[in-house]
Amino acid sequence: TYEVSLTASVPGLTGCLETFSVPVTAIAEPTIQFEAGPTSGCPPHSVSFTNLSTTETPTTYTWHFGDGNTSNAPNASHQYTSAGSFPITLEMETGGFCPRSLELVGTEVIEVLPVPQAAIDITPNQVDILNPQVWVEYLGDQDVDCYYNFGDGNGLEGCYVQYIYEDGGTYTITQTVVNDFGCAATATGEVSVAGSVFYAPTAFTPDGDGINDVWLPVVSGVSQYHLRITNRWGELVFESFDPDQPWLGQLGEDGQHYCPDGVYLFYVAYFDQIGYPREMAGHLTLAR
Repeated sequence: TYEVSLTASVPGLTGCLETFSVPVTAIAEPTIQFEAGPTSGCPPHSVSFTNLSTTETPTTYTWHFGDGNTSNAPNASHQYTSAGSFPITLEMETGGFCPRSLELVGTEVIEVLPVPQAAIDITPNQVDILNPQVWVEYLGDQDVDCYYNFGDGNGLEGCYVQYIYEDGGTYTITQTVVNDFGCAATATGEVSVAGSVFYAPTAFTPDGDGINDVWLPVVSGVSQYHLRITNRWGELVFESFDPDQPWLGQLGEDGQHYCPDGVYLFYVAYFDQIGYPREMAGHLTLAR
């Protein structure tokens, strides 16, 4: 701000003098500048834009982020969701007695890096605890590093791996792939491990000697158990809903009559540990 003075006098008249002063403000030329960061990253990539422009009058700003989006905030932020190169433009419009329009184009370019494609295959996706191994494979064609989380607290590195589960259940396998830029993508799949065990003896000798006197399938981790035993003509000779109840070779449950020696058929239905219905059938030999 400057003080400008005007002095007026009348020639020949001493003391006839008058001075008038007025302040004059000179407005500096506006400048336009900004900085951005981080200028590269994997999507979704968030960038902050700091306005370093100078102005002494009311000013409006318009940011152009290079992907079709804009902002009128003096300082802005933006999230990029797709890969590419995005030049940044800042426009400013000053008001007052000295309006100006300024534009700064392309001094900052945001580089959003490409993301790999995750693709998972699980073979097989249903196994049982007696044979609980699965193979997991990356189905993409990109040059990536692969990592797997098997949902039971364990993981492996590699794009084609074999894994053996120790317990029954349903597990979510997470595949993470990372490319040369350090960008990652994930895919998931499920595998069911039937934790139930079933084994049926092929023969028994109910002769009272204390050796192999009863016939009882070995089962664990089952629910809604149902056992039926029939003779060769399909006639029901024994039935049980208790997996701990053995067959003694009797006809029915009262034990008053015993079945003759021969070959019998058994049918077992149950639900395994992960809720899948199972059916087992086979032959057994009764020999006293």
